[in-house]
Amino acid sequence: PDGALLVGFAAVVAVDRNGDEVGHYDLIVVDPEAGREVRRVRVGDDLSGGGPAVSPDNRMVAVEAGVRAAVWEVATGKRRAAFPHRAPVTAVTFTRDGRGLAAASADAPVYLW
Repeated sequence: PDGALLVGFAAVVAVDRNGDEVGHYDLIVVDPEAGREVRRVRVGDDLSGGGPAVSPDNRMVAVEAGVRAAVWEVATGKRRAAFPHRAPVTAVTFTRDGRGLAAASADAPVYLW
């Protein structure tokens, strides 16, 4: 009802020719009012935190990706930024104006990007 997007992850797993499991994570963005998937982006195989964050204008999504915080553009599905940390990122959130990102990890209380 408020124009917000729902965001989550899906684990995509397959078995290769040798019988080994291989996989990655997809970031899935859903418009609940329209009842449809807006974007699906392959974000890799190293997710480390509690969940994605959506910017206030619904244009960007941030994820905890191992030892970096990554920002993806919803409209294009392209990664727009990756901010390095020395330890796995455990949480991300956008600032109220959407122009900044806060990311927490074990190597510092919070980084502001």
